[in-house]
Amino acid sequence: MEHLAELRLNNSKIFIEHMALPTPLVLGAIEEIAYSKTKNLEIELHNARTKLIVSFKHTFDGTPVNWNTWRQFSSKEKAEASRKELFDEFINKTHNISPLIESRFSSIKETYKEYEIAIKEYSTNTRQRLDPLLGYLKNENITYDELVEFVKLLGQKVRNPFREALNEVSKNVLNKEAEYYDDFYFFRNRIYADIESRLFVDPLFEVKKILRAMEFDLSNIHFDIEDRKNKYPSPICFFVQIPHDIRVLYKSESPYFDLQGCFHETGHAMHASSIDENNPYWDKYRISMGITEIFSILLERITKNRTYLQSLLGQENEAIIN
Repeated sequence: MEHLAELRLNNSKIFIEHMALPTPLVLGAIEEIAYSKTKNLEIELHNARTKLIVSFKHTFDGTPVNWNTWRQFSSKEKAEASRKELFDEFINKTHNISPLIESRFSSIKETYKEYEIAIKEYSTNTRQRLDPLLGYLKNENITYDELVEFVKLLGQKVRNPFREALNEVSKNVLNKEAEYYDDFYFFRNRIYADIESRLFVDPLFEVKKILRAMEFDLSNIHFDIEDRKNKYPSPICFFVQIPHDIRVLYKSESPYFDLQGCFHETGHAMHASSIDENNPYWDKYRISMGITEIFSILLERITKNRTYLQSLLGQENEAIIN
């Protein structure tokens, strides 16, 4: 991985030395340099999370819980005291990884300062301060101030509804108010615990069936659903070579979240595998977040659609559908 990072770094340097446009690709090249230069720290962080953020007391599937399995542990563990104990234990061990995180982000920022160059914006030449956020702002066609105001507005609008919903869900699921260790990953799985034993659905089979019915070609998408101990904990989709080699990776947390996660990531895969291979590189790989999430959210929303759930589970399972 470090060797490949070195190749990406050198390719990006060559591009920047000879090209000032297109702007998204210049920013992408700087991003590649920043991340390639810190690939060794990223690998070191992954290893530290796996080997140092480990419980001495709690196990999952017969092995000590680590950073990669704690979500599954929290989903399955019935004893509240055990979840609190593990959460506190992991928090106390974050000192093992915080210096690596700080070092990596500092190095990324320093790389951007090194490449503070003149960027040609269409017909004008402007000198612009470079930082890791600039590429995102350009891709999303939004200014820094607009982004800050948008985030503030979201926070103000959702704070009270979120707290009300959290209290309601917690009282329904736990018969008490939520504690600090009852986190997002715990609730997104536990909230459906009462139907787990009755939700017999193969997410991969279902999403493939839907997409084939929509006449999408699945031949370039590869799925890794094996539940390996040190496997990355989150569902994720890799655009290895658009559109010919797209990979979806996830491991089981709970039946309903597996359905959502599989559908969402396969939406990304369908997007990438449907891009015209003749498009220029920057139009294939520099996709704005506002665009790349559209198809994945569309597919995920199907898992919340009553008509689809009825076709999946049958009218006799109306309680589960509700």
